[in-house]
Amino acid sequence: MDIGPIWSRVHATEEGGEIETCKRIEETKKALGVNRLISGHTPQYRTGKILSICNGGYMVIDVGISRYYGAHLAALEIVEEEEGKQNVYALYPGGKIKL
Repeated sequence: MDIGPIWSRVHATEEGGEIETCKRIEETKKALGVNRLISGHTPQYRTGKILSICNGGYMVIDVGISRYYGAHLAALEIVEEEEGKQNVYALYPGGKIKL
């Protein structure tokens, strides 16, 4: 499938700047009725880290796990807490980071 609410790498790159990106992300989240957007297939191989921008409203979780992109290991964990609150963590071999 080649269509979707964020079928573009533009949000995960420097094109357009973060202010414009976050504006588009906020509009998309509102239209879909969701708290955050999560995408893959945009390797963050330079850092090997999950990208979280727009106050956690947009996350890119492709960290380049394949050897071609650096064999970085990571996972995203979303934990439901009381009263509908969620805590979001990036999991790495060296530990867990709250996003």
